[in-house]
Amino acid sequence: MISKYNLEREQEKFLVDLKKVIGTDIPFKDEIIKFTFGIKIKKDNIIELGLYDSKLSYLPESIGSLKSLQTLYLVKNQISKLPDTIGDLSSLKVLNLENNRLNELPISIGKLQELQELHLRFNKLILMG
Repeated sequence: MISKYNLEREQEKFLVDLKKVIGTDIPFKDEIIKFTFGIKIKKDNIIELGLYDSKLSYLPESIGSLKSLQTLYLVKNQISKLPDTIGDLSSLKVLNLENNRLNELPISIGKLQELQELHLRFNKLILMG
């Protein structure tokens, strides 16, 4: 099979898994912002991903293979739970989860050492004391 993305095998697998969930390919974009549906690739690695309003109900576990991912916008979806592999995104700087159905965050999110921005507005999170 010839890949249109020219990525490492693990990253290619994630895009195949994602297509199964949302039912469509992810288009290439030069810029990924909050309201983008697309992917930005640099040096054969996914560095930015925007899945705005894609009716996404969950993220495939294989998201953890995106070690070069710096920006992830999942705004206005239907995600109620993140996979534990979200903590494997060692380069992630921006994670926007606004307007989803999250009621908890995985402990692994604490492993995101490079994270500078985390947006969680309009979810179903409850602070425990």
